[in-house]
Amino acid sequence: MNEKEYVGYEYKEICTNRDMEGLYADSYPSFGWDLEGRTPYTTLGYIGIDTINLKFKRDRKIKNKMELTRMQRQFENYAEDICNLEKSKNTPAIVSASILGVIGAVMFALSVFLMTGMLSASGYTMPLVVVTGAIGILLWAFIYPVFKKEKSKGIAKANPIIEQRYDSVNEVCEKAHALLVAE
Repeated sequence: MNEKEYVGYEYKEICTNRDMEGLYADSYPSFGWDLEGRTPYTTLGYIGIDTINLKFKRDRKIKNKMELTRMQRQFENYAEDICNLEKSKNTPAIVSASILGVIGAVMFALSVFLMTGMLSASGYTMPLVVVTGAIGILLWAFIYPVFKKEKSKGIAKANPIIEQRYDSVNEVCEKAHALLVAE
């Protein structure tokens, strides 16, 4: 008879950004997982544009399971760090641009209030209207250059750390694969 042995599987589903899909799909086999499929992430009928579900399975009786699971947690921590560092590249740029935009809006609003006579009725109002309006417009004009400068600083700061995390991921996956093959 050609009967196959029963194999019990454990299953894992990972929701991740599409940018990280390759990392997870390439790395999880090092821990004994087989990629079963990919599906767009859905929540209450909403399909996440930048997210994807990866479905994996592996033999429940895999050798060195405890050590592989420990290494897998290390990998997951590194992958989460990479994802957070990727997001953090834009944070200082967004904060700086937002602050400039809000201050510019306040200055422009002040100019409008001065012009309509809501704040002052003195004779010095017109020069003040022009100055505050010009400052508001200048601040708005500097939003994009400041954003670009801060974004390039964020990228320069995060990229070396991201590369270190990718190196760490590679080391963990190599060790896990060696442990898996040593069965």
